[in-house]
Amino acid sequence: MGERDKDSLRPLVAELGAKFLERTRGEAVVLRELLERAHLGGPTVMDQLEHLAHRIHGTGATFGFAAVSECGAEIERLVEGLKARDVSADAAIEPQCLQRLMQCTQRLAQEVEAAAAR
Repeated sequence: MGERDKDSLRPLVAELGAKFLERTRGEAVVLRELLERAHLGGPTVMDQLEHLAHRIHGTGATFGFAAVSECGAEIERLVEGLKARDVSADAAIEPQCLQRLMQCTQRLAQEVEAAAAR
């Protein structure tokens, strides 16, 4: 791919990146809502948390939003750890784990805003 072709793709990539940030802004809200229900336990909430975090992690890295991607990765790792301990069966998430997930989600929202402001 020549330099000219790369130059013509930059506006498209920038537009897709902006759409990703907008979508992720909404997904951060969904993550918080899921976490508010997570204290009840259940596999569906855990699966939804993991899916959203995984998507944020991968797509953020693709578009060069490293800090956003890292937040998604951290949430994903925490949820995977909980699932490995079989928390998703019917047990509620421990308060300290839930607090850590909430902190990560808050940081995600902050990183999305910082990236969008650039």
